[in-house]
Amino acid sequence: MSPTTRTVTISLLGLALCPWLAACTRGSGVHATETRSTPGFTAIDVGNAIALEVEVGPATRVEVEGDDNVVPKVRTEVEGDTLRLALPGSVVTSLPLTVHVTTPALHELDASGASTVDVRGLTGERLDVELDGASTARLQGELGALDADVSGASTLRAAELAARAVDVEAGGASTAEVHATESLDADASGASTVRYHGQPATLHRNASGASKVEPAS
Repeated sequence: MSPTTRTVTISLLGLALCPWLAACTRGSGVHATETRSTPGFTAIDVGNAIALEVEVGPATRVEVEGDDNVVPKVRTEVEGDTLRLALPGSVVTSLPLTVHVTTPALHELDASGASTVDVRGLTGERLDVELDGASTARLQGELGALDADVSGASTLRAAELAARAVDVEAGGASTAEVHATESLDADASGASTVRYHGQPATLHRNASGASKVEPAS
């Protein structure tokens, strides 16, 4: 399911339920952007079907875009080193809800609740990724190591992220596509698939049931 299809499906479900929820907010259809002031962070936790676009760059910046009566409801709180993005309550959006983030470094990414994440310009030694609840992440850049846990019918698209060492686990009907240049440790279970690019000299792979670990075509 594409992000657009997912957004439409969620919106239609919300429209059906909204009349029965006293605190339900309907998107106004009026576009708005809001820049948030936050301290620095190196990790991001996103949920509630939020679309997140991240660029690794020189300055920290957080901008929320969507319906003018929904944007103020989006939480952008930094706890420790983690930026937490959430949309509390019952909300039906009319316009796509997107959070645009620029950060000098990203070491951890956690996405759940049918969220969609696009990260560009990754650099550094390591990135830990956890995807759950039908979430999707697309990663681009170059790293020393990638550690990814993909579950709950989620999708990791990291063919454009070249990492020297990749450790990936996919479960619960999930799909992961990675790019390992030196070593790959891949485990697939629960009708999941791991596809890998590159020719890693060290390769450990394990697939159970209807799952598979295979080179990308």
